[in-house]
Amino acid sequence: MSFCLVLLAAGNSERFKSQIPKPFVKIGEKTLLDHSLIKLSQIKEIKKNNTCFK
Repeated sequence: MSFCLVLLAAGNSERFKSQIPKPFVKIGEKTLLDHSLIKLSQIKEIKKNNTCFK
């Protein structure tokens, strides 16, 4: 069985008190979006991904 991933990358970081949109806030060397995509890319059943930004 295969899956298609739809990752909704949104957030205005109000709780983070940041001017940077949440998907682009860095933790270490990578953004939150990078961390999510790297982790999800390890799931072999996901054959296609669509990332939507707001």
